[in-house]
Amino acid sequence: MPMTASEKTSTAPARPAATATGSAVGPGPAARSNAYLDMGRLGRSSELIYGIGLIIIFLVVPLGAAQVIGPIQAWAINTYGPPDAMVNLFATTANIVGFLIWMAMFPIWILGVFLVVRLLNQRPFMTLISPTRTYDLKLVGLAFLIYLPLVTLSSLAGIWLAGQPVTFNFVFEPAGWIAGLALGLVLYLIQATSDELVFRAYPLQGVYAVIGRPVVAAIGAALIFSLYHYSPANTPETYASLFIAGLFAAALTVKAQRLEPAIGVHLANNLSLFSIVQNPEVTPAEPIWRLAEPVGMSWALVATAIVAAVVFWVVFFGVWGRRG
Repeated sequence: MPMTASEKTSTAPARPAATATGSAVGPGPAARSNAYLDMGRLGRSSELIYGIGLIIIFLVVPLGAAQVIGPIQAWAINTYGPPDAMVNLFATTANIVGFLIWMAMFPIWILGVFLVVRLLNQRPFMTLISPTRTYDLKLVGLAFLIYLPLVTLSSLAGIWLAGQPVTFNFVFEPAGWIAGLALGLVLYLIQATSDELVFRAYPLQGVYAVIGRPVVAAIGAALIFSLYHYSPANTPETYASLFIAGLFAAALTVKAQRLEPAIGVHLANNLSLFSIVQNPEVTPAEPIWRLAEPVGMSWALVATAIVAAVVFWVVFFGVWGRRG
């Protein structure tokens, strides 16, 4: 689509330019400048541009992906049968094929975000990750290692505090669990990166580019995250959990001025859910314990998740600060 010169720049009023450290030139707004959020003001950053970008990312890309993945999924079920949640990932061909097909959505979503940022916003894709335009895998690992035990313990504490009768079945199979973890770790990293690009990076930078307030940007991204997961079966506790999780990840990204810590937290959450303590409807994964009955969201789970997030915040930034 041909563009005029005016379309290639933001239609918003001139804003102070950010330095690599997040400070800005000039008085007033300088104190609120954020190096990561300021990346959203590069290229084309008008309300219309970001509105179109969000529609493409949240509607056009998933619908297009469904046209590709749907027939493949139907073929796999007709050929190998449905996946079996009660056995390990490598027990049946259907489980492996189903897992890989399910994971195929996330590279497609990353590609969709890449095309939107490059062609519509006309700025480097890596500005969604960090102001330095790099992906720091060590930072992902640090956040992952700190949050994994916290999210696991908070989930168990929330179940216990809710007073729900819970039966844990020990289903650990060392060979299958290790193999599944080796496969899943790479694929879950792609999934976590995809989700954080879609639900955190682009909405955060977009809302900030238009409104210019980090708090509003974080709340806006959290609302988008929770509303996108709408389901008639969701309870108020479910929506509260989604909103708080989205707000925590957004605040973490704003504070760190990078996306990798949120990716590490997301990866830890998924691996805990799928590989350590698993609800029976999750298919397929490699758990250590499987719950005999599904456990629904409760206010006790929401409360313990908040505690885990606070502890993580203190520990993570303490460790990261000591590492320079």
